[in-house]
Amino acid sequence: MCKHEANLLHGVTVLETQARVVSQPEDATALYRRVPAIQADTILLRLIPYYAWCNRGVSEMSVWLPAL
Repeated sequence: MCKHEANLLHGVTVLETQARVVSQPEDATALYRRVPAIQADTILLRLIPYYAWCNRGVSEMSVWLPAL
């Protein structure tokens, strides 16, 4: 869903949708590991335009989102 948030960053249009997030196992950085069964939780995902990135403060960014 596309909606305009007038109070966010002095007005910006965002996209909101349901998404599934997969938790990283504790040994995610190990060279050799067993591949676990995928368990995904549903979350509300808010996508903010890239041009507004510098106005958000320190946080993580993903430009590409993997598809399951």
